[in-house]
Amino acid sequence: MEVMKNWRSDISIRCLKWQPPAPVTGKYQQPQQYDQSQRRLDPDQMPNPISVIIENQNSAGGAFITNEQGLLPPLVTTKYVVEDQGNSSPRYVRSSMYCIHATADLLKTTALSITLNASPMARTVEGEYEPPIVNFGELGAIRSNRCKAQ
Repeated sequence: MEVMKNWRSDISIRCLKWQPPAPVTGKYQQPQQYDQSQRRLDPDQMPNPISVIIENQNSAGGAFITNEQGLLPPLVTTKYVVEDQGNSSPRYVRSSMYCIHATADLLKTTALSITLNASPMARTVEGEYEPPIVNFGELGAIRSNRCKAQ
């Protein structure tokens, strides 16, 4: 494998070296066999999930403040207490990725999709405040001006 630089975004991309196609003859040809060592994953290079969980508990356990810039939320398995500073707790909303490309060109090139996992009925832990409930009384719930959905 060789590392190539993308001239537009300066992102390292790993790809297999290009090999020219075999010359075509009138007979059916067997596909080329690749070396098995190229396709196998090295188990020594893969992170151990237990050590990742323990490491995250040690580094991100405790208080999680919701308005700190660039701070990734703790793993789901980590025990933490949320200090609500205006943004949603990761117990209620989690994203599939937290670093999103800034340009439409990069988004289109990578074709990564973003998803949000919403859990509005998640339980709080001891030491956390319940999310505030707003009652607009006679006005009712806030609705979209365009489609009137909540």
